[in-house]
Formats: sequence, structure tokens, C-alpha cells
Amino acid sequence: MDIAIVNATGGGKFGAKVDEDNRLFTLSVAQGQTAAISLNKQQVYAWETGVIAVVGGVLTSILWLRNDDPSGILLIKRIGMSWNGGNTNRNRTVNAVMYVGSTEPVANHVAFVGGNLFLGSSNQSTLVKAYRWDTVGAGGMTHVTPGSPGARTLTSIGLWLIDYDGALIVPFGQAVSFSGMAEEDGKISLQITGWMQSV
Repeated sequence: MDIAIVNATGGGKFGAKVDEDNRLFTLSVAQGQTAAISLNKQQVYAWETGVIAVVGGVLTSILWLRNDDPSGILLIKRIGMSWNGGNTNRNRTVNAVMYVGSTEPVANHVAFVGGNLFLGSSNQSTLVKAYRWDTVGAGGMTHVTPGSPGARTLTSIGLWLIDYDGALIVPFGQAVSFSGMAEEDGKISLQITGWMQSV
């Protein structure tokens, strides 16, 4: 019979021991999936709008993403939005909407590459096509087809976070866009974090 585990140290750092009842004792470290992928693959990205001014009462398309990787899926970890509550009253809300299947913007947009959360990495999210509103005019980016509402929330002043933990999955060829309608003129910012994973 082969011996699978012998009392030893792994790489001279971590001890492992099997007691007389065949119980294994060792050091175990729990690490979240996002942190593990960022550390081991350096492929966790953030797509953001920066702080932008929106016009009250106007639905404004501010961020658009499409997965262009035929062999990968985009897993969204978190959607975060901050809102100043409006420039006047500071207590107004924003109706935030995620659309699924919106077409690529045709006007009032600028292309960009998502930033890598592993700050020392040169990896780029080039397989996720991304646009953000260029702040020209009102109403944000122009889409031929806006898509179907996939998620909606009403938020007040402050930071709003939805943590999907990778359960929000964008397959190859699928696009998602993010829009908001504020009750009054104000400042808003949006950030999406996620990673690519092989199918």
C-alpha cells in the first residue's frame, strides 16, 4: 500500500501531521475567488465612468460592456454606484437600470480598456469591449436598440453596491449597459468589477 501523506513540511513553510486516528493537521488559508484570480492570473478588472454630471429627469446611458471572447465568459463580481443626492437638495434618488442586449453605442461615447486590479500587472481586458459616455449633450450614449431591463434599483445619496460574487455571467457576444435617471441634476459615478474565465 502506497503512503499518500507523510508527516512533513510543504516547501519548508507549512507543517502537516497525521495523528494516531488518521486525522490530518495542517495550516489552511481561505481566500476569496476574486482575490485568488487577481493574485494567480492577474485578470480581475474594473470598468468605470469617473464622476460625471447628469441632467435630472433624463435617462442617461453611461457605461456599456460586451464580451468578445469566444472561449471565455465575463463574471461580474460587483456593481457599485455613487450619487451625490442632487446638486440642490442632496436628498434626491436615482433610478438605476442594467440593460441586457443593448447594441453598441453609435454616438456620444468613448472606448476604453478596463483597469487591472493587480496594480503591477500589464494584463488588459481587451476581450471586453467597453464604452463610457463622453459627457457630450444629455441622455448619455446613443444606442440603436436599448436592450431589455435586466436589473433595476432606486438609490439615494451615497454609495450603492450589489455584490453578485461572479454569479452575473456575460457569455460571448452578450452586451450589458448601465443607465440612470436622477430626480434632479447631480453627479454620479459607476464601477463594474469582474474577471474573465474559460468556458
